[in-house]
Amino acid sequence: MEIYLILISFTSLLTGFYIGKKYENYRLIKKADENLQKSVEKINYLTEKIIDHQNNDIVFSDKRNIEILQYNLSKALEDEEYETAAELRDIINRLKDTENQ
Repeated sequence: MEIYLILISFTSLLTGFYIGKKYENYRLIKKADENLQKSVEKINYLTEKIIDHQNNDIVFSDKRNIEILQYNLSKALEDEEYETAAELRDIINRLKDTENQ
């Protein structure tokens, strides 16, 4: 009779370990799927942000463009790049003319 109790106990123990291991694997797979889903959502969100950023045309006002061009003009003059400076001067004058009209 004691042998049967020992066998039943041992079988119950092995069955418990087996079921516990299966449940742990199931839980780990479910957690990995959740993490994967979160990662995919983050990647999709970032991809949408990148696409939105690429599609946005940033347009400065003419006043801001003139300020940027004047800064580049002064840098070109400092670096003695006179052809570039002349082109920038012409662009600035055209922008100022269109601004005044």
